[in-house]
Amino acid sequence: MARTYSPSELHEKYGREELLDLVERAHKRITDVIDGVQSEERDLSSDEDAAVRRDRDFCTAAEAAVSIHDRLGETRDRAQQVQRELSRMRGEGRGPGQLQTRQALAGFDANLRAGVPQRLTVSASDLEVYNRAATTATAGESTAVVARSGRPPFIWAALGMNFQPATSNRVQGPTWQPLVSQPATAEGGTKPEMVDSVLDDQELAPYGVTYDISDQVARFGVGETAVADRLSAEAVFSANGGIINRFELHGSEIAFVSDAPTSLDTGIAEVVSRTGGATGVVINAADYPAVAARSATSAGDVESGTVAGYNGLRLFMHPEMASGHAIVVNGAWLSAHATDVLLASLPNLSDNTIRVRAEVYAAVLIGDASAVQRVDIASAA
Repeated sequence: MARTYSPSELHEKYGREELLDLVERAHKRITDVIDGVQSEERDLSSDEDAAVRRDRDFCTAAEAAVSIHDRLGETRDRAQQVQRELSRMRGEGRGPGQLQTRQALAGFDANLRAGVPQRLTVSASDLEVYNRAATTATAGESTAVVARSGRPPFIWAALGMNFQPATSNRVQGPTWQPLVSQPATAEGGTKPEMVDSVLDDQELAPYGVTYDISDQVARFGVGETAVADRLSAEAVFSANGGIINRFELHGSEIAFVSDAPTSLDTGIAEVVSRTGGATGVVINAADYPAVAARSATSAGDVESGTVAGYNGLRLFMHPEMASGHAIVVNGAWLSAHATDVLLASLPNLSDNTIRVRAEVYAAVLIGDASAVQRVDIASAA
């Protein structure tokens, strides 16, 4: 009996054109057999029937193998096109996703200097990776002073949460209760009841920051670039704090156990056992010395590379996190929703000031009740 090949085996064994030629030959053999039987007005013999079936099966597998060649070819073409575009962009000194942001913010700066009221939306993901340097000249000096501006990461990016741009003011998603190990059920018996989950319904909260600056700051001082960067950083910082505040109200808290690292490990173990993993830990900076002994030392453990992670998990610090407490999360069961960052300016001609505002709407849905676990890491004594 002739061997039957799978589509993947045929793809590895033959090239695309070879497969097309073999399919054409098989079709011809099938046609010759059918024509011969019809001309003789008889049924197919067992050998003829087997041969026709083999050829038909081969044609089906070969045509699937040709489709594999076509898909891989399209993928290679797209990959080469993307690589060429990335090479071109790197040659121009920019990264993917940043050119549009760079052009938009440059226009915002120019209009702000000109005293033109405006609104600009910038992709939250682009804004997060985009960093600029502002310069200012001191009075009587020709040397520029660099004012390097920084921006904290969004909490969902830092802790591995799912992210989706918000398209409405409210977001909803299922909240599953903690997993329960069900007993085995005999075939034909009553299956465990499966019911719809309760929806987590959240309204996106606005986090906006407004500065009033003089036109001299924009024209001669640190510049509107630094102001816009600082506003954006504070909007992101505020959104992170609001999300942490919600986490602090979620579920019950694991009690303190002997010391801070042991307590935190207990919380991590609880989240892992209930959800299959953990992606990060949130603490107040004041509590870092208490857990530092068990922190990793690799600079790649967190986004900034300046603070070590905890036991291989990302460590996120924020002053909104209550001191003496921590939160363990599994970002795989959380989904963040946020709008683009809005930058706006409005000049006041009566006193030559400019009001600049940055604003972002954000919310996080908790998809599994066990994906956020509060932990007491400080002894009551």
